Amino acid sequence: MLLCGVAAVLGCAKPQATVSARAEEQASFAEQAEAVRRGEADAIRSDQETIDDGDLEQLDGLEDLLRRVNLSKTNISDEGLARLASMHKLIQLRLASDRVSDEGLKHVAKMKELRHLHLIDAPITDQGLEHLCSLDKLESLYLDRTGATDAGAAGLQEGLPGVHLHVDGGHPRGTSSDEAAP
Repeated sequence: MLLCGVAAVLGCAKPQATVSARAEEQASFAEQAEAVRRGEADAIRSDQETIDDGDLEQLDGLEDLLRRVNLSKTNISDEGLARLASMHKLIQLRLASDRVSDEGLKHVAKMKELRHLHLIDAPITDQGLEHLCSLDKLESLYLDRTGATDAGAAGLQEGLPGVHLHVDGGHPRGTSSDEAAP
């Protein structure tokens, strides 16, 4: 309170409240969406409950507010990725789902501000990775337990030479990420 009072006297803006990592883990998906809506957070994380495409309706109205999404143990499909693609300010997406296909990567390619992408358990292929070549702000791509190969990752890196790549916990052979590894 004292800090806010001093800030008001000095003409400073009130500090934005943040949601701690522990509080984020305890809050439900809906509660986290409301925190973003109120300007108290810019991220949603869930590893405690099963989230599906229908749950993503709770993100309506957050298109310019949501910056980071981390959803483990989900049932998000390509349809859900289409909804997430409307999040114009999204810079980080971590998603574990075995219902995301190459078709879903077309929706990910619409996330033009995306800098960090981590896909887990998604049955995507090298062909699907080609859709990501339009993500010119992408800095890192992690693919764990997907159908992507080192060759597919190398092909992606030709289109996005600055991207740091990890496939199944390592740097794919024949990429600049591999060459930079110790």
